Amino acid sequence: MALVRAGILVSKRGIGGGIALAREPGAISLLQVVEAVEGPAWLGECLLGLDECSSQQTCPTHQFWERLRNEIRNELEQTTLDTVLTFKKEGGAKRATPGCGKAARKETSPRS
Repeated sequence: MALVRAGILVSKRGIGGGIALAREPGAISLLQVVEAVEGPAWLGECLLGLDECSSQQTCPTHQFWERLRNEIRNELEQTTLDTVLTFKKEGGAKRATPGCGKAARKETSPRS
């Protein structure tokens, strides 16, 4: 299991076994979780998926994607599991973003 290999979870077999966090929730960032599951290059180097896009030869979206990638990584690095748990305990957001959730996806999907 990727989360165990990354040191985010511990697992114990047998009676009384199970899975638990390896560290306190405040010491585990969402970036660590995402990178453990998806790998370090999960955002991709080029928004357009161009192999030839690099720092030396950039595509039209290179600077935008580089800035956005850094913002996403920084936000996930600063957000811990403890933050998520506290948010959930306090009731979280009340569907602040239109189009979120299964029901919204169902409503916006093309009709056959």
